[in-house]
Amino acid sequence: PRAPVSRGEILALPLARGRGKGAASLPGYLSAPGDGLVLVLGDLHIPHRCSGLPVEFKKLLVPGKIHHILCTGNLCTKESYDYLRTLAGDVHVVRGDSESLNYPEEKVVTVGQFRIGLIHGHQVIPWGDVASLALLQRQLDVDILISGHTHRFEAFEHENKFYINPGSATGAYSALETGAPLLPGLYLAHVFGHDSP
Repeated sequence: PRAPVSRGEILALPLARGRGKGAASLPGYLSAPGDGLVLVLGDLHIPHRCSGLPVEFKKLLVPGKIHHILCTGNLCTKESYDYLRTLAGDVHVVRGDSESLNYPEEKVVTVGQFRIGLIHGHQVIPWGDVASLALLQRQLDVDILISGHTHRFEAFEHENKFYINPGSATGAYSALETGAPLLPGLYLAHVFGHDSP
């Protein structure tokens, strides 16, 4: 059986500039045996709602630095997927509600010792609801659940499991937001071996 996820093993670097709660509840890097950088992003909506990723993010996202990409969907075009493939060889994408390409509805991947569930989030009712996300986390039997759809960055711990919503990588419009415009966000984590300092 897997060891329970503890705060000492999971750390991350949120690169969200938008609103969201809990960024400090998951500080630093994702720790597990030698798997490098993990990029979590989603809800790009290129070209339907945005023309592309922000320049600041493109400067950070250089080929050869990122080892895994976990995407919550709504890439909307093959060109967006192809761009992600230039950044990392291991790219996992799930189907968003505005998707034209055929990705799975959900996916479970293993990075280091962690089982990570990946969904878009439109199938969670109410959208972004903690109890509904926790039910799905238990059904998938994962240590970390990554979801999107709300376009709001969130990272938090609930019942000794971690939940990440990277927000919209482009800051794309969301009908769920009636206040200030959303700012772009993504999530970058580092996976190291247990013997690392």
